[in-house]
Amino acid sequence: MDLNLTQDQQDVGAAVRDFCMKALPSEQRDARRAQAFQRDHWQDMHALGVATLELDAARGGGGLGLTETHVAVAELGRALLAGHVLELSWRPLAVLRRLQGDAQIGEAVSALAERGARWGLAKAPTQTRPAFQATRQADGGWLLDGRLEIFPGIDVCEQILVWARQDGDADSLLLRLPRLAFGDTQETEALDGDRLGTLMAQSLHIAPEQMIARGASVDSAVQATDEAFSALLAVEIGAIVSELLEMCLQFVQTRRQFGRPIGDFQALQHQLADFYLEAERTVSLARLAVAALDDAQQADAGAWVSAAAQVAGTNSRLLGERAIQLHGAMGFTDECRVAHLVRRALAATARLGSPSHHLDRFNLLRTRSELLESPT
Repeated sequence: MDLNLTQDQQDVGAAVRDFCMKALPSEQRDARRAQAFQRDHWQDMHALGVATLELDAARGGGGLGLTETHVAVAELGRALLAGHVLELSWRPLAVLRRLQGDAQIGEAVSALAERGARWGLAKAPTQTRPAFQATRQADGGWLLDGRLEIFPGIDVCEQILVWARQDGDADSLLLRLPRLAFGDTQETEALDGDRLGTLMAQSLHIAPEQMIARGASVDSAVQATDEAFSALLAVEIGAIVSELLEMCLQFVQTRRQFGRPIGDFQALQHQLADFYLEAERTVSLARLAVAALDDAQQADAGAWVSAAAQVAGTNSRLLGERAIQLHGAMGFTDECRVAHLVRRALAATARLGSPSHHLDRFNLLRTRSELLESPT
């Protein structure tokens, strides 16, 4: 498996990097400005085309693969601008483009890909069963019941794709609801400044035309999307810890103590060497997971996704704490970019799922793969 980037893929990264430098220069990259930019300049971010890189060219996309998306997400991650692109554009669009298109799905894809609408998917990435139950009614519609605790970008999301199970039936449904249909979403602020909401439905009436798709294809589309979504969150965390490493290297060369840069002290050199190894491991495993998902022959791609997620989740805290420690007390302050990067890494880890969950899943998938490969 070749993990080297082609020239075209490097060009994608360069274009996104240039956009980020103009949108938010390095010295302005804090959580407040990043959230404000994502909220107020959404159409500029949509025009960048990150969410549509994998969409067929015939439908207005780039016709590329997940590898190109991961290159773009890494650059957005360094600038603290990846959150809403992943949650409110790439993820719902990824589900829809995996479904067989009728007029309704085509209209939904058009809303996201062409008009830059902000939609979300009502599902936690590690969730294996729908949080919502739909009961069929005589008029052909449904009554929806259920609760989802954490929904990012609740303050700007326009439409929500709800993954639901039909009561008394094995069929899954994909429903489209306006955000306002959920009423009071009990907004709270996340570590990175994003607005989180709780989605609650109690006998909420769903009209027949609000169903976008049903059947096993819905489950397949949602699950395949969340494998890729988890890999991209690991990519974002890898980009953040790489950025933290660069900031630490710069800081220890300029901060002086006892008449010389603190980077001359062997104890700090050892810490930075360990930091480098773990940062590279985070980035490399995330890239490997993306490559495995892009390769149709890789049957154990899910195991590599969990391996990347486990390492990324562990290192978001480990390397975040180390970056703060190397910067001293200023690493905690809002005036220092380190604190903002660490908060976003921890928020992304919360979406990704706990490292222990992914370690258990990795072991399960690898064991299953070995059993399938062993001679009977």
